Amino acid sequence: MKPQCSIDGRLQGLQWAGHAKQLGAQRADAALHPMAAKSPSFLNPAAQLMSGIGNGDTMNILVKLWNVVRVTFLEGMLHRTVDGQSLGFFSRRGWGANLMFAGITGCVIGLVWFAQRAHFELDALSATSEVLKVQEGETSDGDAVFQLTLRWTHEDGSTHVTIPRVRASYYNVPVGTEVDIKYDPDDPDDVRVETEEGPWFFPRLILMGSLMSFVMGRFLRGNPEA
Repeated sequence: MKPQCSIDGRLQGLQWAGHAKQLGAQRADAALHPMAAKSPSFLNPAAQLMSGIGNGDTMNILVKLWNVVRVTFLEGMLHRTVDGQSLGFFSRRGWGANLMFAGITGCVIGLVWFAQRAHFELDALSATSEVLKVQEGETSDGDAVFQLTLRWTHEDGSTHVTIPRVRASYYNVPVGTEVDIKYDPDDPDDVRVETEEGPWFFPRLILMGSLMSFVMGRFLRGNPEA
């Protein structure tokens, strides 16, 4: 029978060997990822994102945006301050807030337009169509606009006759003219006529005008809280 002290010594030696092996592995990881030793979430972007959200940064941004919309609506559209005081119709502060609110509204419209167009462009296919008919109409202001009837061939070989949803003054082209189009392969009725300006011209124009309106309104309104 072996002495108890000899068995205990061997067990203690095995424990020390295990600790040494674990420490060596930790040092190797720290050498490969030096930043990980300083920040446990360095290799986990999701943890960093959740940490930022947990700190309330996102909520603070949303609250600030809501306050800007609320103040500019009250002062610009209703010509009243948050505490109910009347600004008067010719108030510089009120008209400045009006421009700011118009800029915010325009930015929302432009961003939604961008998102819808981007969704269409992801799957859209190009084709060449033939103009079969040009129908003239007019807007509520009396301006002439034209609607096209197009014949084109799908990628699967089928022929479609489609009337695009958009009417425009520059669609006044002779019958038989070939025009470039883009279409949704899953919805052949969704056809967009290509233009020289490209698909992003109008939403980009709206965004630029809206940003200019917001900046001009900010300068005109000033900083009454100061």
